[in-house]
Amino acid sequence: MPAVINAINDALAPLGVAMTRLPASPASIVSLLEEASR
Repeated sequence: MPAVINAINDALAPLGVAMTRLPASPASIVSLLEEASR
């Protein structure tokens, strides 16, 4: 699982977002992106 979280964080880094919550579901990623856009 750590490799998956690292891949997600690498993909989201240019957007200024980091996955720090588990589980890493599509809904949680969308939530992070929505929070970052505010």
